[in-house]
Amino acid sequence: MNREILERLERSLEPDPAQRLAEILRPLLAAMDEKDRQELVSLAEKAVEILSRASARPRRR
Repeated sequence: MNREILERLERSLEPDPAQRLAEILRPLLAAMDEKDRQELVSLAEKAVEILSRASARPRRR
């Protein structure tokens, strides 16, 4: 039980990965024109959709 408590505390204190990614991408996105930004967002949405489907499937061992 102690290990679970420690793991949950560590996760809650770690920086949010999505926030960190946004910080990294913000200057890159600002340098892009609107068409390229829209294309990148569309591709990112597609990637998230694919990852979501993959994580919903049972894993093979």
